[in-house]
Amino acid sequence: MYKRILAVLIAAALLLALASCGAKDKVATASDATGTDASGGVSTADGLSLRRDEAANAAVVYFSHNDVIKEAAEFAASLRGMDLIEITPQKEYPDDETALAGRIKEEKENSVRPALKDQPKDLNAYDILFIGFPVWEGTIPMAVATFLEDYDMVDKALVPFCWAPDGEVGESLNDIASLCRYSAITSAYMIPGGDFKNNEPVFEGWMDQTLFG
Repeated sequence: MYKRILAVLIAAALLLALASCGAKDKVATASDATGTDASGGVSTADGLSLRRDEAANAAVVYFSHNDVIKEAAEFAASLRGMDLIEITPQKEYPDDETALAGRIKEEKENSVRPALKDQPKDLNAYDILFIGFPVWEGTIPMAVATFLEDYDMVDKALVPFCWAPDGEVGESLNDIASLCRYSAITSAYMIPGGDFKNNEPVFEGWMDQTLFG
């Protein structure tokens, strides 16, 4: 049943993509950071509905650097027994804030795709991917872009969760949609205030609603 639901969602996503081809309209913002939905999504798959015994078809993918995303990803994976996949660049990002900001800006301006290490051979076992990341320079980190381009995302549902100092998703969902044109993308969960521990119950509720309807 899930395959049929996802097929319908993908078809809808394709129609939306064709209708908006060439457009640069901003389709997702985080006007508040309540810890529920931070955006309206791009080609929304909010109608996902799985039986509880189908959660094994989902995995948690994340990129984190001195932020709460790692904590949230580990919590999500352990909560529902999902596989955990870390996006790991070959060249580590610096801890120094000035150096980090400089590298982030350079990678974005030049559309750099950092090489990754210790990544899975494929993602064929998964229908749903929770994707966690910090919002850098108003979009996904370029390491996340590398990951999304390296794998076949056709017919997968992508469920973003993220964190940003200003609580804004920026162009993150637009850019994911551009890289994954044949995937269904849900609205994003923004972790409010960079505080995950106090928002675990809300996050868990969001996961259950996304997975099981």
